[in-house]
Amino acid sequence: MKVIIDTNTLQYIKMFQTITRAEVLDCIDNGDKLLFVVTSTKGIWPSVKRTEMLLKKKIKVIEFVNNVKEFTRRLVPDALDIQVNGGEVRIKVRKYDKPKVIGKEKRNLNVIKRLLEDMFEIGEVKVI
Repeated sequence: MKVIIDTNTLQYIKMFQTITRAEVLDCIDNGDKLLFVVTSTKGIWPSVKRTEMLLKKKIKVIEFVNNVKEFTRRLVPDALDIQVNGGEVRIKVRKYDKPKVIGKEKRNLNVIKRLLEDMFEIGEVKVI
């Protein structure tokens, strides 16, 4: 698992860990939203709301699972089917959910790709 973190992201992680007491594995700053990958989500939700107010950003928390399919399902709850073939993940969604999963300017898709690459060394992600 290879994760590269810049100084701003490191500050977000430090603040999030201090307030929620959760162990953060990765953090992605997606403009107006922060996504944290944590080892456990038990008891952190009241603290997450407080952190959102302090940072003035929406926060999404994903609990890490050491299974590519299950982790991808947590990243994309709208997925109908997830297929993993070697270094490729194919995510099947409904036609009208596809724009939401891909996101504006492919932001959501890039976040999914980056997390799967960092956590599981997946090279390619396709939304079908």
